[in-house]
Amino acid sequence: MTWGEIKKQCIQLGFMKERDFLKKREAFFSSANWAQNQIAMYVKPIIKKLAVNSRAPENVLREKENSYKTRLYEGEPIVFHSLWARAFCFQCDGNGICKIEDDDGERVITLSSHNEFKNYRGFCKGKLKITFSGEYGYLIRNVAAYGITFSDNEEDIPFCDEYISYDFKKIDAAFMGFADKRPILKGSSKEEEITDYKLESSSILKLRGDQRGQFEVWYRVYPTPITADTPDSFIMEFEDNACGIIPYLMGFRLWLDDDMQRAVLYQNTAEDLIDKLMSFSFTDTPPKAFVDTEGAIWLN
Repeated sequence: MTWGEIKKQCIQLGFMKERDFLKKREAFFSSANWAQNQIAMYVKPIIKKLAVNSRAPENVLREKENSYKTRLYEGEPIVFHSLWARAFCFQCDGNGICKIEDDDGERVITLSSHNEFKNYRGFCKGKLKITFSGEYGYLIRNVAAYGITFSDNEEDIPFCDEYISYDFKKIDAAFMGFADKRPILKGSSKEEEITDYKLESSSILKLRGDQRGQFEVWYRVYPTPITADTPDSFIMEFEDNACGIIPYLMGFRLWLDDDMQRAVLYQNTAEDLIDKLMSFSFTDTPPKAFVDTEGAIWLN
């Protein structure tokens, strides 16, 4: 169903002429966007699929089992080793010294921060030893060493964490919420549902940092807004049976202040149509997926 058909039905509901629509265009657009957002939120969600490629390298530290934990330096040196590494990273909160020893010699990194974790990273070569020391106490976490690099730019050295966060509000401005479907890890021979993941607030997905590969993530989005530039030929992003509810929701919104009786009639009609539509929906049938966005890559 097109926007032009929706608009025409709404005009007919109010026994209006096209010229009346032209006088109340902004109200029409506002009511149309409110109506389709209600459909997307409570009736028929619009689903997008995004491919997240995670290529975080393996942490090659000998002590990697303890490297993610937050530890307090209390005067006794804290040491990490690797037989072969090309890059390292860690986070510290406080003031101290970190000595890096590798096949090229040794160098010292001065640690300085106050009540927040600061990121440190750099390149190294061969056998690696990282030693934390200093005069004052401070916190250390997420220490890692990698046997591979992605470029000669330090900014491309990924920071390690037990879980890597993806903020979908930053990825897609139309993000509404995550779908009920779990993320899927795609492999060469099989697809595997991921169970060890976390949702933080309403928009952040956290995947394990040691899981590498391509993940498919499903999420709900807001419909494309109707504006003065929307052509009548624009195809609405819902199935026709859901689109048929939009004119009544628009009518409720448009006449709520001017004609309460008519507005309530449209509201009741919309609710009846929603009930009928929902009664024919099967819980094991996935919502309509109209967008398939592949290949978005973030370096963890």
